[in-house]
Amino acid sequence: KSVNTTMTGFNYNIFNVEGDYGISLEFYLGKDNPYYDALPDLWPGYRRRVSSKEYIASNFVHAWMMNEFPYDPPKNDLINKMVYEGKLLYLQKAFLRNTPDSIITGYPQSKLDWAQENEAKMWATMIEQKKVYSDNEEDLNHFTEDGAFTAGLPKESPGKAGNWIGLRIVEAYMAKFPKTTLEELMNIKDGALLLNRSKYKPKF
Repeated sequence: KSVNTTMTGFNYNIFNVEGDYGISLEFYLGKDNPYYDALPDLWPGYRRRVSSKEYIASNFVHAWMMNEFPYDPPKNDLINKMVYEGKLLYLQKAFLRNTPDSIITGYPQSKLDWAQENEAKMWATMIEQKKVYSDNEEDLNHFTEDGAFTAGLPKESPGKAGNWIGLRIVEAYMAKFPKTTLEELMNIKDGALLLNRSKYKPKF
């Protein structure tokens, strides 16, 4: 199996064909590259900011782990999606130990700082709005898909804030069960069960 660089006409940034991976270089031309000026709908500011070579390794590990451990929850609701994305972030941090969290998450440092300072408030908001166990597709997209910020949270929030909360839940679980291997972690399919066992409770 191999990893190669290629061009896909802005279709896939990292892709897998029978175990061989391709990295599309047009996704990593640098945020100020004029090619992105012609694609304002596909390349809004939050996407352009992460379109540089510094993000290749993190994006590759994310795609690799998605292929090795596909999303297969007992129910497609927000807690399962958040925990799954959180596990992928946890693996990225494990494989790329010297990579800053701002690169791993794709958040600007200011938004990462905001998330760290407002973790408990974000979690409380999600509980109050009854989003945690929602299976509404719009809720899943708002909390786990990229954007300038996360709908339902203040505009200071990062996009896909649910993924970061998922990471914090996974970190709480691994702190409680430190002998868990990465493979064992990824094979826990039930996000609600992992949340319950983690005793996740961020402090105000």
